[in-house]
Amino acid sequence: MPCVPAPPTPPQPSPESPASRTRAPGAAGWPAAPAALGPATDAERARELPAGLTSAAALHCLPNAHGSAVMLVHSATAPKAVLRTLPALPRTQWVESVHAAWAASAAVTAAYRPATPAPADSLPAAPESADRHGDEHVIKLADTCLEVHRRTGRPEALAAVVRAAGLIDEL
Repeated sequence: MPCVPAPPTPPQPSPESPASRTRAPGAAGWPAAPAALGPATDAERARELPAGLTSAAALHCLPNAHGSAVMLVHSATAPKAVLRTLPALPRTQWVESVHAAWAASAAVTAAYRPATPAPADSLPAAPESADRHGDEHVIKLADTCLEVHRRTGRPEALAAVVRAAGLIDEL
């Protein structure tokens, strides 16, 4: 299921700058972005959306992790957490939970994506062991990306873990 990406945002001088953390809500096109999701109107639709959102965010990490690898990990793991949590929530809370996950993922993506993605020929193709890396963000992303790979068959999901591991300091 396709997911709508966050609206483009103006480039910032540095992903670490405080201004980069406030771009999304003020960005041109932002108010229309959540509506373009094709929002869930019932619990069944709400159950379908997080898997596609998780996949889109995980695959986005591969060419864009250099914007802020740790923050972009959260753009993929947040909707996955909602996906796993839905069965424990009352069905009346599913729609709101999914919309909150999408908004959070989109805001992080908009705020921390780099001005330009990395060239495709510079990206890794094979996974490494995330547990040897030791950082919790790499481990969470590995768990998320393995699930995305199982669901979609996309090797880029596994390569995203390698890329993030190379950009996040080992413990």
